[in-house]
Amino acid sequence: MRIFGDSISGNCLKVKWTADHLRLSYDWIETDVLKAATRTPEFLALNPAGQVPAVILDDGRPLAQSNAIILHLAEGSALIPADPYDRARMLEWMFWEQYSHEPYVAVARFQVRFQGKAVADLEPRIVERGKAALQRLEDGLAASPFLVDGGGQSRRRRPGGLHPRGRRRRLPPGRLSEGAGLDRPGGEGLGYHLGRLATFR
Repeated sequence: MRIFGDSISGNCLKVKWTADHLRLSYDWIETDVLKAATRTPEFLALNPAGQVPAVILDDGRPLAQSNAIILHLAEGSALIPADPYDRARMLEWMFWEQYSHEPYVAVARFQVRFQGKAVADLEPRIVERGKAALQRLEDGLAASPFLVDGGGQSRRRRPGGLHPRGRRRRLPPGRLSEGAGLDRPGGEGLGYHLGRLATFR
């Protein structure tokens, strides 16, 4: 498998980390969005949307969009809940992440770290919604170190075991929110979760 990704992108890193966790063999093709590497004819032939991440699977088929890729890679593994409700809850969080988290936290981080914008100059709506997204994660992790727990037990903390079936971690951009100038909520849930995330790979 070949993974085309930019190492500054949380969406790309979550594909890489999923492949690493599952011990999948792949070649990482660094694709610099700041140098318009996603706009070349060769890349656009792979993904006409001109976005990373994108992968070429072992059988030669292409696939784009980070959540679609990690779902495909993780199919049949302990990262995907066996229970239909838990699977739907996992998808609920994944859809929310791309619609209500990534457009604010990741955009703020990109503007601050890679475009040199001062935090004070960020659009107030981005800051407000970015902080709200981090707070929702904090609230979701208040009772459990995972957003979704397998076996139909979505809220109960379980002892032991790093990767029981169906446990859904929040991968970046949540892990990289400090670079956006967005303070994390004061609770223990998100901070504890991010500490555990360091052992994900």
